Amino acid sequence: MAMARAKEYEREEVLDRAVSVFWAKGFEATSMSDLVKATGLNTFSMYREFGSKEGLFEAAMESYYRSWLRAMVDPLVAAPGLSAIRAFFGKFPDMVASRDFMGCLFMNTLAEKNVVGKKAVDRVAEFCDELSGLLEHSILAAQKAGEIPRDKDAKALSRFLLCVVEGLVLHGRVCNDKAEIRNILATAVETVEG
Repeated sequence: MAMARAKEYEREEVLDRAVSVFWAKGFEATSMSDLVKATGLNTFSMYREFGSKEGLFEAAMESYYRSWLRAMVDPLVAAPGLSAIRAFFGKFPDMVASRDFMGCLFMNTLAEKNVVGKKAVDRVAEFCDELSGLLEHSILAAQKAGEIPRDKDAKALSRFLLCVVEGLVLHGRVCNDKAEIRNILATAVETVEG
């Protein structure tokens, strides 16, 4: 009986490399030859493992979520409240103001909504709902602590902050002025507090 041939690659390493290509070039502009070159997989192995370019993209999005986005939202998960909102937004100035900032793979995906698969768009929507829920939970905790007026609509404020995040990652692709980014974030937090 023949033994199954062992994989000659690490899936997470392949996904990390695919994330880098999709993040830099976008889904549509990334060719299969770009992915073969970046990942070291041949086309046959790539199709066998991921099914299609769309399948690889969806797997890369999940890898990006695990590697990048979960770490970004960790303050909101660990200790919800106003300080968590400040800590969450405090991560953005250095990241967004860096000269090589490429936006967010998830937000970039929305810009290609008409060319990526429905599953990819739905995954971004799920994350946006998750982030909005975490922000709302922190706002409610801050209201309970007397840090944000109780008469403010926590759900509306969370959606407002989500829009700030979405806009900021796009704005950061054309602006790397750290002071300006800090001012935008400070204004958003003051709006929530006031």
